Amino acid sequence: MEQDFHAERFKEFLSEVTIMKRLRHPNIVLFMGAVTKPPNLSIVTEYLSRGSLYRLLHKAGAKETLDERRRLSMAYDVAKGMNYLHRRKPPIVHRDLKSPNLLVDKKYTVKVCDFGLSRLKANTFLSSKSAAGTPEWMAPEVQRD
Repeated sequence: MEQDFHAERFKEFLSEVTIMKRLRHPNIVLFMGAVTKPPNLSIVTEYLSRGSLYRLLHKAGAKETLDERRRLSMAYDVAKGMNYLHRRKPPIVHRDLKSPNLLVDKKYTVKVCDFGLSRLKANTFLSSKSAAGTPEWMAPEVQRD
């Protein structure tokens, strides 16, 4: 059973690498390379100096640093990144969008990251029945089913 678990995790890792290799957009974290030889599996991306949006929002003084204009700009960055993913052929569904999976650079540009639960959608019908992601961040209609 342990070997099956590791094989499945390795397959998920390779899936994330495959997705990230294809993405080029200012609001998607830049993939730079990967170590695909177990046990040292790693994904190398650009460095975003301000860390996660979650950390920025919960940091002391966040209200002063992140004024309304900057917050709206950051929300727009997320929307642009997600729009890029959804307009790909085939579309990419992130399935775990949350502030810890949004990284911020020194100019406060937000970039979507962590494609571990993402899926390429072969058809145009996106079902809410296939629950994946972090329960606290899921839409209520996905959790209900």
